[in-house]
Amino acid sequence: MLETIISSTTGESFTLINAVLVIFSSIILGIVISLAYINTHKTEGYGTMSRKSTN
Repeated sequence: MLETIISSTTGESFTLINAVLVIFSSIILGIVISLAYINTHKTEGYGTMSRKSTN
């Protein structure tokens, strides 16, 4: 049933290889974005955005 819905909406059959490729690439992209965020925000500790300097 799901295959019928996907093939009728996309106009072409959505194969298992395509689905795995989309899922795998989204996971890789998420990891890359997470690592970039971690590397660019190393100096910030937990909760530093909630505390303000009194100087």
